[in-house]
Amino acid sequence: MTRTNHIAAIIPAYSSREVVNNSVLSLATQWIPDNTFHLEIVIVNDNPDKMEQYNYYISEDFKKNILKPHINIRLIKHSSNLGQGRARNTGIGDINGFFVLCDEDDIYAPNALYRMWEIIQKEHYNSEDPRPISILTCPIYSFDKDMYRHIIPSASIWVNAKLYNKEFLDKYGIRFPTDECSHRAEDYPFSRMVDYASRNDKSFKRIDLPNDTDTVYYWYPNHNSRSRQDKFYGSMLSGYTMKGSVNIISFIKNFNEKYIIPDKQGEADEYLKQEILNMNIYAYYNFISFIKDLSLGWQCKEEYWNILVSSIKSLREQILPYWEEYCPSDIADMLYRVKHHSDIRFTESWIGSFESFINKENSLLNKSFNYIVKYAKKLKFDSCNHEVNSSYVKAWNKRHCSK
Repeated sequence: MTRTNHIAAIIPAYSSREVVNNSVLSLATQWIPDNTFHLEIVIVNDNPDKMEQYNYYISEDFKKNILKPHINIRLIKHSSNLGQGRARNTGIGDINGFFVLCDEDDIYAPNALYRMWEIIQKEHYNSEDPRPISILTCPIYSFDKDMYRHIIPSASIWVNAKLYNKEFLDKYGIRFPTDECSHRAEDYPFSRMVDYASRNDKSFKRIDLPNDTDTVYYWYPNHNSRSRQDKFYGSMLSGYTMKGSVNIISFIKNFNEKYIIPDKQGEADEYLKQEILNMNIYAYYNFISFIKDLSLGWQCKEEYWNILVSSIKSLREQILPYWEEYCPSDIADMLYRVKHHSDIRFTESWIGSFESFINKENSLLNKSFNYIVKYAKKLKFDSCNHEVNSSYVKAWNKRHCSK
């Protein structure tokens, strides 16, 4: 198994040093008793316009006055802005063994890395099941704008508060996206690929800490971030998220073909079929929400529409071989689950059913961006997310007004 006397912490950094300080300090002052292991902090500067802003962290003054024993720090600089995903990949490619990820404006608890290290020792060297560890997942404490604490489950799709084994990631070639999704929605495909592989590779052991375990990671709201200032941020991300879904499906297919043992293949294929249905329903609701936000005055770039449509078409190609196999009840159940148990920004459909969406009966997917913008401006929604001019709303009003 990968040696456990060394852990790396990777910080993809872009903002000012004032923003990055808390994350660096939370790691530079970790409590590591009795020479148990060595911690290396890797800061990846992804801001080419401010190449010197983090130099203080590798200065002798910082090392002498702040950095705790058995901790060292390195700075890697990108010559151009490559996005958070590729910045993380740079850090992963430059380390060996176990590592954690830390966003530039979050912090780890003072004893977080030692607690993770102890669990790895116990679960591998002092266990009757000495398989190597693929991943250790821990709950996260997130805080809203009023600083009210929420607990994010350890097995969530968040990439933080997890200890990764690079050897395991290398086995399946798992990394963050390197295309345009490196800048947006990069966590989603990475976390889903790690999750699927770690649940199905029985030569490694996955550890999920209970949700009532004390957290190792604190996620704080950055009130200056675009996601908090832009009410249309979710729709802007929708195409990138759907493109991530295409990549996830491809990964699961390849994984099942190469690594799932024969007597489990049917079970794996059934999982894949349901996963494809789920992602197509997400695409359907994203499509609806996207047009609704355009109707509300969103100043959208054409590239956001183009990537959403291309991703939707790729996902639809994935579902067609299975389409006749889905029971109506399976579709109805999945529609309900996605609509009511996710953060998707859905509206009541005024543009056709999910079935018509899959069967290419919705002509809007073939329209130009300029057409969609003009079309959206004509829409009007009430407080219940009903498009007041849709045929089903008119029919409902006619029935009830005639009584």
